[in-house]
Amino acid sequence: MCRALIGCIILCMLSFAGRAGLKDTTYFDMEWQRTTKEKAFYYRLPVEKEGNRYRMRDYYMSGTLQMDGYSTSPDTEINVGYHVYYFENGNKKYEGAYVKGMKDGKWIYYYKDTAAIWYLTNYYQGMIVDRLEQYYPNGKIKSWEWHINDSSPITIGACFDENGKEIAFSPFYEIPSFAGDLHATINSNVIYPEILRKNGVIGTVWVRMLIDTIGKVKRIEIDPRQPGKHPAMRKEALRVASLLKEWAPGREKGVLVESTMIISVPFPYIPAKKKSINGANKASRR
Repeated sequence: MCRALIGCIILCMLSFAGRAGLKDTTYFDMEWQRTTKEKAFYYRLPVEKEGNRYRMRDYYMSGTLQMDGYSTSPDTEINVGYHVYYFENGNKKYEGAYVKGMKDGKWIYYYKDTAAIWYLTNYYQGMIVDRLEQYYPNGKIKSWEWHINDSSPITIGACFDENGKEIAFSPFYEIPSFAGDLHATINSNVIYPEILRKNGVIGTVWVRMLIDTIGKVKRIEIDPRQPGKHPAMRKEALRVASLLKEWAPGREKGVLVESTMIISVPFPYIPAKKKSINGANKASRR
């Protein structure tokens, strides 16, 4: 009886300890890195489990709500479902849905002081797609543009003054740019896997990279829309992408924003080099 009681108490303590991890307030600095309360700009209240996801609420240190949304993990922020972000004055900043940590579907952005719509656009797996529309605070359209291909420059769009007269076009959204010759850097660092050479496997792997507002790469993954590539090819493409560290962040009308880039890592057929006189093979790097 005593042993059973002790076991029950231990289980209860372990259960409470597990839940206690969800009951601590977490503090963040300006870059959303965890810090102490004294150095914090934001804080997160204890997360609440709702079904198979966790409700997260972030606040400015003033006590104003900064974000209300969901994550698939209580410890790691993998956003899912509808999120609403707020300015410190209490007005909405932007809102929309996430799928597996990436913006997806329609997102609406607001002016800080008037709460009027600033611009609205659509995302697919973290990338702006289709039509983007920007508005003046009075509701009149300021510009529109079409994003035709993944991570491509804008080729179609128009801008207007407050009277509705068309003026010179300038893109609202600017994609991140690599500090150097991106394609040359990729090609010079690809090591053609020998297993691919032996089997005559060729192709191109598309890699998705999430670039934050200071130009750092936050996440690298194979584009999920491109299944079936050889494992060795996928592994090498991720290795090459990990070397691309220096980026100028994307911008929306001059404002730095977190952006998703898609890069291509080509694997053309490269014949095996003939052995030299001493029988040694030279390593092949492209």
